[in-house]
This record gives sequence, C-alpha cells and structure tokens, in this order.
Amino acid sequence: MESIDDHHLHREQSEEGIEGASWLGDETKKTALKKLDTMAVKPGWIDKPDSFTKDLKLVSIEDGGSLGGQPDGD
Repeated sequence: MESIDDHHLHREQSEEGIEGASWLGDETKKTALKKLDTMAVKPGWIDKPDSFTKDLKLVSIEDGGSLGGQPDGD
C-alpha cells in the first residue's frame, strides 16, 4: 500500500506535469490544479470479503469464459 509520503510525491509530480503542459490553457491548468487539491488518500477494504466473492465464478476460455487471456493462435 502506498504511504502518505508517496502520495505527496505523486501529487507534486502531478502538479509539475500540469504546470509544465504547454498544450493546456491557463484556465484548464487552474481547474486541474484545483481538482488535484481536492484529491485525498482514502484507503478502503471490504469488511466481509465472502459477501463479495461468494457468487464469483471463474470460467476458462474453453468453457466460454475469458479466464486465461487470449485464445490460442493470437
């Protein structure tokens, strides 16, 4: 999990990227920086993971699902 210090580093890098983007107009930069200021680290987790995964069904490609990536040949 990302630390608070990592979050601040990412925020500083994002701010530098916005300010240095020559293709963004001044108003767009101002809006983007304002939005960046509202972002916060909000870690979360599921209290009861079974309630989320109890109906999860993994199906292989051979059985009509997408588990396993691309079909053979491509």
